[in-house]
Amino acid sequence: MQSRRPAHPVRFLSALLGLLALIGAGLWAAMAPARAGDVFTVHGVVVDVTAENARDARVKALDQGRALAFRTLLERLTPQAMHASLPRPTLETLVESELAVEVDREKASSVRYIAEVTYAFRPTEVREFLRLNALSYSENQARPVLVVPVLVLRGTGPQGEPMEQALLWEPENDWAAVWRDPRFSSSLLPVETPFGDTEDLLALDAEKALNAQWADFAPLAARYRADEVLLAVATVSREAQGRTEQVDLTLARLSEDGLETAQGTAQGAAAVPEPGQTRIPTIARPLALEAIDIAMAPWIERWKEKTLVSLGEQQRLSATAVFRSGLADWRAIETALAEIATIIDHRVLALSATGAEIELTFAGSVDQLALLLAQRTVSLSALNNLWVLEAGAVASGVAPSELDPASRPPVEQIYLTPATAPPAAYRPGAPDPYAGEPGPAAEVDDWNRARSAIDPGASQMAPVGQ
Repeated sequence: MQSRRPAHPVRFLSALLGLLALIGAGLWAAMAPARAGDVFTVHGVVVDVTAENARDARVKALDQGRALAFRTLLERLTPQAMHASLPRPTLETLVESELAVEVDREKASSVRYIAEVTYAFRPTEVREFLRLNALSYSENQARPVLVVPVLVLRGTGPQGEPMEQALLWEPENDWAAVWRDPRFSSSLLPVETPFGDTEDLLALDAEKALNAQWADFAPLAARYRADEVLLAVATVSREAQGRTEQVDLTLARLSEDGLETAQGTAQGAAAVPEPGQTRIPTIARPLALEAIDIAMAPWIERWKEKTLVSLGEQQRLSATAVFRSGLADWRAIETALAEIATIIDHRVLALSATGAEIELTFAGSVDQLALLLAQRTVSLSALNNLWVLEAGAVASGVAPSELDPASRPPVEQIYLTPATAPPAAYRPGAPDPYAGEPGPAAEVDDWNRARSAIDPGASQMAPVGQ
């Protein structure tokens, strides 16, 4: 009797996972929380250009918008301290980096073009621009936080007495609509907005929300599987004639661990009806967005500091993935590894029903990798001189941040980038149209020598015009 070889465990388990994924696809999609957006997409770029004719005005407007969007993207990804010295890309870089354009609110005359444009950029091209300019950056988003938008309207009563009205789930709460702007899904600190349906209304009202107690938010957080809530209280005050208004914003991040607050204020033109509408919005959208940017900036900068990487600082480690709940743990770990942008590659070396051996190549430090995994409820810890991956918040080993570097399990450093970067005016293949004068050749020679020391086959750069 001829014996039959048992199925290869990796192939068998992979096939089983695929079958289970197909069976449960509908249920999984229905249960999955809202995902964050693409950080390489820039929304709401306003262009307004006048030229000799409508066609030229449109072309110039979209070109200007592309450059502005790319600059906005660089500022989103890099620390604020770098913004004053960010290099300007060449026209060729801008065109090659563009993936898609979407035009909205378009208006045109015979000589003028106005629009609100969304630009999507190619991640690979943007990363290469950052690498060539030796710019550290962060592209990994934090876990989305559930925002609860409370609008407080201040005014005067019939007898001139001061009055306040707090809105949360009411249709007149235009503050809630502001948070649904797609730019917040593309932020490094993305937000998720509640449905605002009957179940939400029964779970929380404006009065309880203003008390800022986690116990009052817990039922709402449980519904959206959120471990943190962002209470956003915007107080709107309008001057007597109704021409200007002020938005005072207080943000409070609430969780079981406590509360953290931030403030932002914006003042300017009062809200006016949108085209085709008669109702005056309860908050001026431009002022609301400005106040949010001011209040969120310190938190975003802090997240960048924690997750800042350079593509030239890549490392490799081998980890043992432990499945305590079977295939569900494997799905959670695989999903987390796929979502983290700074994981350049992950290879499954061995797989069984109880665990896997995985090789990870990533940019940044091990501490940063552990932080990004923890955001996705996967732990990376050290145990018996091994790196261990586990689904869930509880780790069997010691967190990397608590270990002395000398006592950590092995981590291989596989690539280094020169400390200096090529000047912005030098790009392989094409001169920079923004730079009219060639730079010092010695500066380029230094860069070429440093580059050749790492990669002898690297193409050499030359100053513009030579």
